[in-house]
Amino acid sequence: MRCRTVRRILIMESGGGYVLPRRGPFGRHLERCPCCREEAALLRKEARVLRRALAEMPLRPDFTRRVMEAIRGRGRRP
Repeated sequence: MRCRTVRRILIMESGGGYVLPRRGPFGRHLERCPCCREEAALLRKEARVLRRALAEMPLRPDFTRRVMEAIRGRGRRP
């Protein structure tokens, strides 16, 4: 597995919805590559900081409604 591929996977994984087992080609690459291990640690740290910041940020009462309207509006053509 190449560093470029591993880093793309790490970015997806840092978003919180995608977790890879640390076995197989991905895990072996992380064991052997100090640069990708460092990148993985940095992305985990950044994700923790962002989650903490977002948890502390108050949302407007109409937040969900406005987001859903924006999503629905994207499907329409003017």
